[in-house]
Amino acid sequence: MSKSETNKPSRRGGLFHCEYSNSEIVGLINEWIHNEQHRAILIDRFVNGLTYERLAERHDVSVRWAKIIIKNGEQKLLPHLRLPK
Repeated sequence: MSKSETNKPSRRGGLFHCEYSNSEIVGLINEWIHNEQHRAILIDRFVNGLTYERLAERHDVSVRWAKIIIKNGEQKLLPHLRLPK
């Protein structure tokens, strides 16, 4: 694997760059995120790989608000992840 391939960003974003199945990601989001719209936005970002612009359009929120939801969701989920050592 070339250096450029190892530095490619994950489709799922920073939080789930480690190995998680889609069902594990959805399970974590459903367990720890209690707002229905926030769950849908987080799943669309981390499972479906939608951009902030597409999230905003699909969920009828501003791009800024979509970014805030993602950031807050990451902070809430991070303590519950098993991270590689």
